[in-house]
Amino acid sequence: MDLAELRRRREVAIEAARAAAGVHMRYRGQDLHRDVHGGDHSDYATRVDFESQDAVKAVVARHFPGEIVIGEEDTDLYDRVRDLTQTGVWFTDPLDGTADFVHGHPGFSAIVSYVRETVEGRRAGKKA
Repeated sequence: MDLAELRRRREVAIEAARAAAGVHMRYRGQDLHRDVHGGDHSDYATRVDFESQDAVKAVVARHFPGEIVIGEEDTDLYDRVRDLTQTGVWFTDPLDGTADFVHGHPGFSAIVSYVRETVEGRRAGKKA
């Protein structure tokens, strides 16, 4: 990946995080239903998690059609992560700090990143 593409992907990640933040601000201070994961009442998601994840995916799709975005709520894709990073994949935690958000605390954010694993063998500074 050259520097121009890296910069473009960074700008898209910023745009996507801002789109998620727009969703956060729409719901800020509202009483939200919590979807509890696996009976653990400290592990839950809200409509803000899902809608901000959709906002991130929409931004990435507009700039990079066909590229996969795996969100925190996309547990069905977790088993494909290793293979997807070989060619490139976007990751998002669209509402990092859901509990803080729900309780009105400021410790929340949107995380968006692009990961592509480049495997290049090296030995003593030389290509293997």
